[in-house]
Amino acid sequence: MLHMIKLLLACLLTLSLYLTPCLAGDVCELGGAVIQLSSSNHTYKAVPSDPEVLLHDSLQQMQLSLASPQDACQPLTDPVTGAAVLVQRGSCPFATKAQNVQRANAAAVLVINSDDDCMYMDLNNTEVEAITMPVVSVSKQTGVELEEAAQKHATIALWMPYYSSFDFNVILLWVMAIGTFVLAGVWAGNDSFGTEHSYLQAQDDSEGNASKWQMESQTITQGGAVAFLVIASGSLLLLYFFLDTAFYVVLMGLFSLGAVQALAAALAPLCSWLLPHQTLHPPIGQIPAHAVLSLGISLGVVAVWLVFRSYAWAWVLQDLLGISLIVMVLRQFRLPDIKVACVLLPLSFFYDIFWVFIQPYLTHGDSVMVKVATGGDQHWQLPMLLIVPAFHLSPATGPVILGFGDILLPGLLGVYSRTFDLYHNLDIWQSYFWPTVVGYAVGLMLTYLALWFEIGGSQGQPALLYLIPCTLGLTLLLAMSRKHLTLMCSHGAFATCESGDSVPDLEANAELQDSGDTRLLAPSC
Repeated sequence: MLHMIKLLLACLLTLSLYLTPCLAGDVCELGGAVIQLSSSNHTYKAVPSDPEVLLHDSLQQMQLSLASPQDACQPLTDPVTGAAVLVQRGSCPFATKAQNVQRANAAAVLVINSDDDCMYMDLNNTEVEAITMPVVSVSKQTGVELEEAAQKHATIALWMPYYSSFDFNVILLWVMAIGTFVLAGVWAGNDSFGTEHSYLQAQDDSEGNASKWQMESQTITQGGAVAFLVIASGSLLLLYFFLDTAFYVVLMGLFSLGAVQALAAALAPLCSWLLPHQTLHPPIGQIPAHAVLSLGISLGVVAVWLVFRSYAWAWVLQDLLGISLIVMVLRQFRLPDIKVACVLLPLSFFYDIFWVFIQPYLTHGDSVMVKVATGGDQHWQLPMLLIVPAFHLSPATGPVILGFGDILLPGLLGVYSRTFDLYHNLDIWQSYFWPTVVGYAVGLMLTYLALWFEIGGSQGQPALLYLIPCTLGLTLLLAMSRKHLTLMCSHGAFATCESGDSVPDLEANAELQDSGDTRLLAPSC
């Protein structure tokens, strides 16, 4: 049952293969524009449309008026010269409303949304050029209050405060992602090397004792790599078309089960150090005390997160659980050689590009991946991503998020590189793991720059477009320059022979490196 949960999680965790800011959080709070009632000094947030530059100069003492007709889809019948006009959403495009109000010589348009959230109003360049006054949207509740104020002949001020376009949450997420990549690579690589080496030594000592060293991790084959991406695409479409309350509960349940197990596994070494050689004796038999402690802590953390996940500080617990899950998955699955990496990672590269850039172009609609990432029409708060909220709210900054897949897929290569380094006794100058870490950091930074300059549009960026070339590409270039590529392809991290002699001559490899020779000695059969 636990293995089934792990396999389901491995598919679910890779659904979020994207990196994009401003997809989470309250749109009203991130709107930026400010409306102030002169009668009460009460302020409201509003979301401006282009050209928002018109709002940088404060528009004050505007009479608050109601549009007639209310949706402003026809020319206005009541005088509104110099007023800020409240308009109901619906029945016609935003540009039509704005142009009708503008022809009535109004000073600004306030579009009232049909629900309790704010909205973004997309206008094309031609429509923007024809509008010479500010157009903002407000939530339904704000609209009700402003309509009441308009009936009392209130006046308002409307402006856009200055906001920095940079927030340090980008740096924090960048450091968090790299730290997770390094932690998972070192931990999983050491596990893989230690378990394999012990297993092979057990084979040499006694065939009968080999089973106790059997690895729990699953090896990804080339066929499995192709199937993995097919399942991920199918799961993405399934979530897109059928994400409802029941499906959301199932996803939260799977995530919570996996998070309990993952956090308990991560805490086990610490708890074992705190409670060495101590056991409990319940009726069902002996249980290690450290296992009970780690399980209790993980259950408590997950329970607190489930209850308070909508609170502002809950992102800390979500990221802690997410990092634990990523580490657990990378300890459970590994690449046997570089050939499988050259199948899985390029397929993931095109997968990410297709669902972020190509699919919206082909269907003339929203990106399926972005739609799922934002929780569908109900805006469910899906947990399968790392998130860091904005340290200051503005229309230019917001929560930044990183899908688990953007760490997991390059992370598989990181684990392979770490295992290869350990098995062939490579020092830091001959290492493949640390260049992969640098490549990952550079790729993630390129993703942020692409977001900054909105390369390909403002809908977000396929992070793997930059991460795969910077990690797999760098690894292949280094392997070719050092003449290790054949060994990586034919033997992988664990060079094996038909005779079963899998352990390379580590001392001879070290002597070659000391002499400046970058060759590796494959096992002799």
